[in-house]
Amino acid sequence: MKILVTGGAGFIGSHIVDALLAKGHSVAVLDDLSSGSRENLPAGVPLHVGDIVDPVAVAAAFDTEKPDAVCHQAAQMSVSRSVREPLFDAKVNCIGLINVLDAAVRHRCRRFVFASSGGVLYGDVTVPAPENTPANPVSPYGITKWVGERYLAFYAAEHGMTAVALRYSNVYGPRQNPHGEAGVVAIFSKKLLAGEPATINGDGRYVRDYVYGPDVAAANLAALTRASPRLSAGSLTSLNIGTGVGT
Repeated sequence: MKILVTGGAGFIGSHIVDALLAKGHSVAVLDDLSSGSRENLPAGVPLHVGDIVDPVAVAAAFDTEKPDAVCHQAAQMSVSRSVREPLFDAKVNCIGLINVLDAAVRHRCRRFVFASSGGVLYGDVTVPAPENTPANPVSPYGITKWVGERYLAFYAAEHGMTAVALRYSNVYGPRQNPHGEAGVVAIFSKKLLAGEPATINGDGRYVRDYVYGPDVAAANLAALTRASPRLSAGSLTSLNIGTGVGT
């Protein structure tokens, strides 16, 4: 299968590329390299440098690669930036998604997998939240992820695509950027290796579900390639991706 991975040069996206290649699939990447890196990609993987907010760049990547399926990882992923710049967050996470969806429809892509987020979509929860937990996003980032799922459900129903939204918990692992707010494991590890103190906000009793990056890639591989009664054409399936274990 030919699969286009948006954001494929990033932390999670590059692990997805590795997982797809290991199973013999043909892979191409669309990434603006704002947080990703060419070094994250194996030699020979086509890289289209472009912004998903730019419909011309998106169309060019699709026209060249003609994918059978799309794995959409590209996003504005900073909660704090979404609070400071909600318009920028909406442009990337909503307009950018629509650009990619329109291109996928034009090329008759059969399956579309979307990186959503359980951590921001459910809002403040004190117990593990199953998929039927009502959405209650409290940040612009969470709002645009929820809106993204609604757009995905519409496109799936309107155009007969099989759509899957994977609601990630807190992802960590190799290639994680230690400079962003989302990479707490990478941030703490870098500080500990440097002999510096790691600052914990709050009272130290917060619990999170941390899931390993290559395991998230395995979930994407399954969502892109497996046949399942739960994954049907014309509908959206939303799944939590985590361990269910608090740390």
